[in-house]
Amino acid sequence: RGSLGVDLAAAVNITLKDSTVHKIPTGVFGLVVEVDSSFGALLLGRSSTGLAVLIVLPGVIDADYTGEIIICAYTLFHTLTIKAGQRIAQLMFIDKPAGEEIHTRPYRKDCGFGSTGETVVNFVQQMKLWTMVTITMLNDIEAHQITAVMDTGTDVTIIS
Repeated sequence: RGSLGVDLAAAVNITLKDSTVHKIPTGVFGLVVEVDSSFGALLLGRSSTGLAVLIVLPGVIDADYTGEIIICAYTLFHTLTIKAGQRIAQLMFIDKPAGEEIHTRPYRKDCGFGSTGETVVNFVQQMKLWTMVTITMLNDIEAHQITAVMDTGTDVTIIS
């Protein structure tokens, strides 16, 4: 019961005058409660922000991030003023899946955008949670069947 996410509000008044992405401060700093915590968060727009013609870009807040959480957003059509205290995004907390480390790096602290460097897989979800289909791939001499997700809504799907 209750809300799944924790709302985030703008810390300052800001006016978006065009469709360029703006960084909106929240005044909320990091997720670190204990150094070895495995909980991070997904930053998402609230459902009401879309109705206000505000597009919030989704983001990942890593478990070891201690800097200010910034909301990246833009407007599509017109000048839009966001008032300090206006809730425009939400954090959905997720636990890092147990498993082998793919990439190691020093403790992040307050380094934000782009601080992980090279591209790595940051979010892993069990495929059984979505509709599964069996696909048969044929070539001249053999056929291979794989079970795959019909549509995850992601930009990249890695099949292994």
